[in-house]
Order: sequence, then C-alpha cells, then structure tokens
Amino acid sequence: MTRDNARYDGDMLIVASRARKLKQATRFKRLSPPQDAIPQAFRVTERILAILTALAAHRFLSTDQIARLDGGSPRVLGHLMRLLYRHGFVDRPAAQAAYLSSFLHEGNVSLVYNITRKGMRLLGDNGLPVDARLDWTTKNSGNTALFLAHALQVSEAILAFRLAMPADQSLRLIDHNELLPSFAEATRESEFPYRLVVTIQQDLKPLTLRVIPDRLFCVRGQGEDRWNFALEIDRGTESLTPRSKKLSTKSTFRKKIVGYYQAWKQRKHTEAWNFQSFRCLTITTSDTRIDHMLDVQRDVTNDTATGLFLYSTRERLDQHGILGPAWRTSKDDGLSLVRT
Repeated sequence: MTRDNARYDGDMLIVASRARKLKQATRFKRLSPPQDAIPQAFRVTERILAILTALAAHRFLSTDQIARLDGGSPRVLGHLMRLLYRHGFVDRPAAQAAYLSSFLHEGNVSLVYNITRKGMRLLGDNGLPVDARLDWTTKNSGNTALFLAHALQVSEAILAFRLAMPADQSLRLIDHNELLPSFAEATRESEFPYRLVVTIQQDLKPLTLRVIPDRLFCVRGQGEDRWNFALEIDRGTESLTPRSKKLSTKSTFRKKIVGYYQAWKQRKHTEAWNFQSFRCLTITTSDTRIDHMLDVQRDVTNDTATGLFLYSTRERLDQHGILGPAWRTSKDDGLSLVRT
C-alpha cells in the first residue's frame, strides 16, 4: 500500500480515496484536474509501467512523444495520462503554463508530463527501481519555460535515436541509466556520475572545468562495435564570439569545447566512464551557426581532433534521419554516426 491517498490491491488495481488537490492555481484549464471528483480506479498494466519507465528515463515528455514511444491508440493514451495525473503518478510541470503561453500561436500544443515520487515508488514496487540520481522529482517545480523547452529537445533527440534502432536489434540504444553499471567504481558512487572534471592552466593558474552532457548514451552494434556519444542541445543562446578568450564562470560554447577537448586529451572519459572513445554531438539551430561553432572549435583545438565533435540541425535530421548522413565535422559533411 502506498503512503498517500491511493492504494492498490494484489491485482494492482489503483483506487483513490479523494480527488487530487492542485498545488497552485493556473489559468490553463488543461493543466488543472477536476477538483471535486474522485478519479476512477484503473489497473496497472505493462503499458502503464512502460510509460512511467520512459518518464523516469527522459525527465520530461510531451503527450506526442509518449504516443510515439507507446505506439498504441492516442485517444486511449490520453485517457491513461489523465488517470495517471489525477492519481498523482505523473505531474504537469509548473513551467508548462508559461511554455503553453509561448506556443499558443501553434494551436493545441501537447501537454508535458514528468514522473512523481509516487510514480517512482510504483515502479519500485513492480521490480523496476529508479536510480536515486535520476530522481528528477526534486527539480521539477521551479523550472522555467526555457529550461522545459530545452529538456523536451533533449528528449526529442533521444527519442529519435530510440526509434531509429532496427527491429532485428542489430543496433541497440544504451541510455545513460543503463550505462551506470559499466562505469568506474568511483564514478558509480559519485553524486554526479555523468560529469567530467578537468584542470587546465589559465594565466599560469590552475582552472577546473566541469562538463556535463545533456545526455550520455551508447549505440551498440553486433560483436564489439559500439559508439559512445555525449549529446549537447544548442538553442542558440550561448555566446560564440565572447570579447575575450579567457574562460570565466559564464557558460559559453568555447568553455564547453575546451572542457570536452581537454577531457578527451586527458582521457577522462576512460577514467570515469570506461569509454575507450567518444564523440560529442551538437544539435543546433542552423548551418550558419555550425560554421561559427567550427571556427571556435578550430581555434580551441588548433584544428586537431576533427572527429571528436559532430554537428547537425533539426532540418538535417528530419531529412536524413538521426543515424544517417546528417552530420558535419570540421573536415567533412554528410557523415553517418554508425557503420552498418
């Protein structure tokens, strides 16, 4: 039995004792559950557990993204998501109100969901525990609309990789949570297992840089083939041409490139993640911005490590597919990510 206003019996029938109370008022009726009705009971199925597992892995997903993963009837899925929300197993992030306001001109924008602690407990009760470091629930309430938009773009990219895996399983996606057991022991025990820490010299003084990918994952092929990736989603907000090349506390694309490049040179990826190699993928807004990014990369690396950084845009990915010839480096264009 759960520790709140719901219970389930031996057949995993979810029963609520009272209506869910809204944490805060919103002018969007779509975000508000009925305040005076007890939600109907429902049974926990493999489909329900798969939805919650996807939310635990992705942090945020829109109903459109969940539908593409689910593959079933969108109408039934919408009903299930409303039930999960009204029972408190999933939530609709607070920043969604501002997010919906920003995209009202696009029509009926999909609602966005995240898993709650109650949802994570349900997964654990069904033998699907979630690593505590992936407990997104402590970070969902105060996020901004811009952060939510960025998180959904990360989810969209990983969803594209997931759906690009062939049915014969000749290629398989290994997401960040599945990679944890293969990391070095010190990394597995770290509070930030996906972070690389490097030290460089600036003005004759040591400077510590920390790089955390938007997503770390691997594509496994047959035999020993594997391709490790650190994903970065660029929404065009980071400066590419700072007044000074000196690194500061401010987040810039140059700082990110320096961090990844030095981590690669110092083989921090092997020390922390047990990766023999990796590549940094950046999905950005336009080919013109890629041109400017390549200028920064060439300056930082002295035009070396040309295969370490790959770039693409949403338009390229829509045209060629995320595994297809949609990627650029400082030397080549039209590159695919894996060999098949």
